[in-house]
Amino acid sequence: ASSDYPLRDVYKRQLLAATVNDLLAGSQRGLDQRDAAQAELAALARDLERRVEQRTAELEREKQGVERAHGELQKANRHISDGIRYASRIQTALLPESSSLDGVVADFTVGWRPFDIVGGDYYWTGRFGDTGIVAVMDCTGHGVPGAFMTAVVSSILARILHHHGHDDPALILSLLNGLVKSALRQDRGDAPADDGLDAAICIIDRARGLVSFAGANLPLTVWSDGAMRVVKGDRRSQGDRDSPAAAGFTRHDLPLTADSVFYHYTDGVPDQMGGPSRVLFGRRRLQEALARNATLPLDQQRDRLLAELDAWRGDQPRRDDMTFVAFRPLA
Repeated sequence: ASSDYPLRDVYKRQLLAATVNDLLAGSQRGLDQRDAAQAELAALARDLERRVEQRTAELEREKQGVERAHGELQKANRHISDGIRYASRIQTALLPESSSLDGVVADFTVGWRPFDIVGGDYYWTGRFGDTGIVAVMDCTGHGVPGAFMTAVVSSILARILHHHGHDDPALILSLLNGLVKSALRQDRGDAPADDGLDAAICIIDRARGLVSFAGANLPLTVWSDGAMRVVKGDRRSQGDRDSPAAAGFTRHDLPLTADSVFYHYTDGVPDQMGGPSRVLFGRRRLQEALARNATLPLDQQRDRLLAELDAWRGDQPRRDDMTFVAFRPLA
């Protein structure tokens, strides 16, 4: 039995050696795996750094491209804005002088607010002897297209007044309709556009003691004898494809009295969205606002009306060009 002990010791030593060798081998495999993992992680990190550098370079190129494009856009916008501002100077030059009705009216005021820097509303006043003319026109569109239309209409109106007469507002509107259609080539079936205007014209005839009015989709509002009344224009626009070239308009003759005030306005005045219920200001409120201030000087009436419209609109954007004209004739 005593001879078995050396064998058991040898076996134990062999088993211990095998265990240690297994542990060392496992440890080495762990170290190898760690080294491999670290090498793979390092490779991934290098690849990620490379991709980040590439993407950073791409973003920098894109940023430079965006900055160049932004610079070009700003340059183009400046050119456009400069052009529109210059166009505004030209359009304003087409408007009449405030003294153009001296000797015909006792008081006169105008509020002209283009929706953009330029607009599609236009007004004209002038005097031929003892006769005065007040015209308000609301052309198709606003901004630059509307401004082009006002230039066309201004030229045609001047031609009519100097070559065809200035005594009958209905005749002036009829001629304006046909000449605008012809100028824009809208007097034929294949017309490329369908543009036109609404208009209102008053002739102040002191010799006859009359104010004659004709309108195309625009009314005349009159304050007289302590009351406000509305004289409607014909329900027809001018110059567009659907308007007959020989269309006639209705002339209204109104007595010229010392206390009378006459008001013209384009649709942009009553079409102000606002108030508690977000509705249009409307023509009824407009007439009430005019009546409240009808005895004041006309500049004050204009200022109060525009302030009331601004308050009504609140934070709502304006929707259209606005023109408001008022005059008190000399009796």
